[in-house]
Amino acid sequence: MSKEKYLQLKKELKIRFMLNILIALIATVFYIQMVVNHSRYIVYVLISIGALSLMNQFLILPVYNAKKEAELEHSEWKTLPTKGVEIPQEEAGKRNMIALLALALVVVGFHFFYHPISKMDTESNLIEDSRDVESVLEDRTEESEEYESYSGVEKEEEGSRDDQENGGSNEGSTESSLDIDKAHDFAEKAQQENWLRGGE
Repeated sequence: MSKEKYLQLKKELKIRFMLNILIALIATVFYIQMVVNHSRYIVYVLISIGALSLMNQFLILPVYNAKKEAELEHSEWKTLPTKGVEIPQEEAGKRNMIALLALALVVVGFHFFYHPISKMDTESNLIEDSRDVESVLEDRTEESEEYESYSGVEKEEEGSRDDQENGGSNEGSTESSLDIDKAHDFAEKAQQENWLRGGE
């Protein structure tokens, strides 16, 4: 590799590295904007990482590896300045095309996934949530009241059944006691009649 080629690679690497940092800063600003406005930013983060990886893979890594190989052969070239070095149009066109593609991915991804939520929407959502909570609480209180009334009715029915059963048992006991008294009186009368017959 000639010295002129090395200086071109060194200058091109600086330009590509600065472009990568610039696109990363733009993507970071867009990301912060999406987080602040509660937009769906996860997919956008993946798109931005893919765009930056595209730049690193096709722009920075090839030039960086070629520059390092040249520096291993000629270590004295590291201190050479790149001022006034002209870059071939072919390399500049390739760099600009890939950088524009990465920037387009970042901007288009932001355009598609940036859906800010206004303050009025958040307040309305909070009001709807509070109404839902109140309706659920009211339903639960109504269910508990219905359960209590139902259990009270059941208890009253059980009490009336017990009273009826107790009343029936009391009536049966009174009837049996009356039968015993009648039998006792009948026995006494029979004894008196026998006694009178025996006396005759």
